[in-house]
Amino acid sequence: AESLRRRQSIDEERQQALRNVRSWRDLLRLAGDELRSMAGKANACSLCVYVETSADDPYASELPLAAGDGAFVAELFPYLTDRWISEAIVVATGDPARAAVDVRLTRTGARLFHELTKEAIGRRVAFVVDGKVVAAPTITAEATDGLARIDGGFTREQAATIADQLNAYRRQARAFLDDFERQMQRKPGK
Repeated sequence: AESLRRRQSIDEERQQALRNVRSWRDLLRLAGDELRSMAGKANACSLCVYVETSADDPYASELPLAAGDGAFVAELFPYLTDRWISEAIVVATGDPARAAVDVRLTRTGARLFHELTKEAIGRRVAFVVDGKVVAAPTITAEATDGLARIDGGFTREQAATIADQLNAYRRQARAFLDDFERQMQRKPGK
């Protein structure tokens, strides 16, 4: 509940910033601020996908593990974020006591995820939900179907919570983008 309130507050700030956009220069500055705020912060989005890197990489960041102690060493910026989620659903696994979350991606997200998996074969990627690494599988093949499975050995309740969080953010993001499009349509000089 706290993370949802925090995210709603951030969304309100973003919407206010969009209302203040008067030119493309303002918009680019706002986008740059968004990128800087995400750098090295796993909690900048409800779902972020990071690629593993070495600890001596000067642009590495450590992401906390949801399961407890330790960290995942990742590239500074997420490769994929929650803005490319189409839908998140709970799915059964081979173990009846466990569940996973299937994340269907938008067309753009599917292309990005395909490129990620093509380039990262043999490397691990971290699925970060609300600031914690919930799964870090090794990529063994290219993903071509626009589907990302988050399987961290979750109970059905844990998987449902993650899916609910991702779907709630997707709805908020859609409202944000719709507001952005309306603001840009009202700008003079289009």
